[in-house]
Amino acid sequence: MNTASKCGFTSQYADPEKLYNLYKDRLVVVGFPANDFGGQEPDSNIQIGAFCRKNYGVKISVK
Repeated sequence: MNTASKCGFTSQYADPEKLYNLYKDRLVVVGFPANDFGGQEPDSNIQIGAFCRKNYGVKISVK
């Protein structure tokens, strides 16, 4: 999943999290933040992780 916090479709973060919670014993969801499309992801990985946790309840491992 290619993601961007400042994109109009950011609310879509919630759906992969719901899917993961249903199938976490056999599903891995991987998000790749990218700032390549109109500068919609200018933050650091740490900031992006905090944003996802705070706004969408995403349990995230930041690398």
